[in-house]
Amino acid sequence: MSLVITSNTPNNDIQETTAGINKAFSYTNHLQGTLRIPKESQIAVQSVKLNKDGNAMLNKYNSKFGFFFGRADAAWLIGPDGVEQDIYSNSLMIPAFILPPEDRERNMSLSTDDLATQIQKSFRKVLNCPNLCETDDDLVNPGVKVIPIRNASQQGFTGFEWKIQQTPSASATSRSASWTNFNELGQGLATVSVPAGTPGPGTEILNTTTDRICVVGTDYPLSLTQGTFNCSLGTHKDGDDYEEFSIGLSRCNGKDTGDPGDQAPFYWSHVGTKDGIFFDWRVCSVENVDGEHDIRVYHSVFDGDLNKFTEVEFEYWNNYAGPRVPWGGQGQDGMTWEGEEFENVKFIINNERVTLLLEGSQGDKLITDGNGGGDEGNHNLKPVGPTTRWLFPKLILADGKQMTVRSYSGLDVVVSAGVPYEYGKCQDLDWYNERNCDGDLRECEILDNSLISYYNNFNVMVKSDLVKEQIGTTLGLMNCAARIVTAPTDEYYLGEIGLNTQYIFGYRNQGNAAPETGDNGGALMIFKSSSVPVLVSKESIFVRLKNFPITSVNFSKAAMSNILYHVPTFSNSGAETGSLHFEPSEMVYLDINNTEDLFISTMEVDMIFGDETLATGLSGKTTVVFHIIQKKV
Repeated sequence: MSLVITSNTPNNDIQETTAGINKAFSYTNHLQGTLRIPKESQIAVQSVKLNKDGNAMLNKYNSKFGFFFGRADAAWLIGPDGVEQDIYSNSLMIPAFILPPEDRERNMSLSTDDLATQIQKSFRKVLNCPNLCETDDDLVNPGVKVIPIRNASQQGFTGFEWKIQQTPSASATSRSASWTNFNELGQGLATVSVPAGTPGPGTEILNTTTDRICVVGTDYPLSLTQGTFNCSLGTHKDGDDYEEFSIGLSRCNGKDTGDPGDQAPFYWSHVGTKDGIFFDWRVCSVENVDGEHDIRVYHSVFDGDLNKFTEVEFEYWNNYAGPRVPWGGQGQDGMTWEGEEFENVKFIINNERVTLLLEGSQGDKLITDGNGGGDEGNHNLKPVGPTTRWLFPKLILADGKQMTVRSYSGLDVVVSAGVPYEYGKCQDLDWYNERNCDGDLRECEILDNSLISYYNNFNVMVKSDLVKEQIGTTLGLMNCAARIVTAPTDEYYLGEIGLNTQYIFGYRNQGNAAPETGDNGGALMIFKSSSVPVLVSKESIFVRLKNFPITSVNFSKAAMSNILYHVPTFSNSGAETGSLHFEPSEMVYLDINNTEDLFISTMEVDMIFGDETLATGLSGKTTVVFHIIQKKV
């Protein structure tokens, strides 16, 4: 008689699934010499010890979750239905499924490692912020990571860990080399060129035709932490001679069709706007009745008086006290360029806050910085929100004129390693663009229409509280609350129906989970399961001895097999998952079918399901002990 001990590793403290020929579910052991097995012998399994994570059975009933990244609870507003929800406060919980649509109608069996990978892929759909996305240099931001957690001593699966990182402003240095002419002005396509050696300091954007054009820098979204876009007037300013222009920022509208109507949200009204061209924010020059050019500032908001989402002029000259004293004259309809010699327009984004400056020979003029609160908050531009987190530089150039992009804090975002971000392409990154691609902008319209800016009966600009009270950054990072939402809740606009991952994520009785570290402005947000995820394995596991001439029959596969032992669902102690030990009360011996002495030096052991596929839900250390006896004649 012989007792044969096999294992995928000699080590006892294994925390991760081993690889190669030493997987927990498939391994090969080698003997330095040979083992003689007498003729007419039999073999049985004496005991099995393994770490069973338990395969997760996924379908549409347990794979929907949400992610919230926005204002903290205290800043939420009451909606028209009387319920406090995120969408009424310039924030939004974005839902997503772990499984793609084609897999939701059937049961998918995934190991904990495969499940973590699938969850990680699905989280790309809900981040909706370039500062949270993976960058081309993964040392800057590797993107969201989902890691299975295992008990160091028992090697049992205990939950998941989510790591979500913010890209700091210092890493946002990319500048667009591609400026796309969207033909919004109906002048026919014009050639836009960037001189050799750019992008870099002094990048020039040239109009080489006689047509007035509108162009968008499409390569890189703007950072939302100290993200700067500084553009000169270039040849639009020549002494006292000025040409009309626009310098601004806009969301990705995605459709490069040449139709101006495709370059704005369908609910945006161009009626009464400066030129019918969509910007989220812009600075432009407009010739007044005296033949001088005024600085005009516009943003696209909901005009409560007109009952439209449209372009509304921002009355910067009515700025509040302190260093922002009126510099164009109280009540003035604009500010003349005469004598000021402004050269550059500068936007700076800090989370929700939009700072606008004019740079010139007589010093910089701060138009607004989004920092006003209370009544002074009426002097804030509209905040950046879920529909505008992916921003791109947008310019209108006059005939034959040029501008210079002096600085731009772009983020080199990638979908995944080797797959770059592409403007307007549906890549599960930009939530607004994804909704636009799907032809469903209902939530986007609600969000944009909550940014109310209108004139009252006294011709005074009135704005909603959320426009007045805007959140900025903390130590150069977005000061936002982060939540993983796994159960139905009325706290979120899209949270009442269908969220069902609280058990499989390990958030039992905690459907709205905050990170353990990094909330409200942390560089690294870390979430951890608060309970052991419920992973129900419905599959039986079998021991297969590949290189032995044993014979069994697997009728479920209608084939002969090398299966030697059926591992029970429960261990001897009654456990179903984790570190399990099995020892049959009576061993079942199978013939080795060796008519002569057999000499072996290897044992090839597989842990398989009934369909003879590998039981990949095993991890850590697996030990199988075999007992060999000579058959009694």
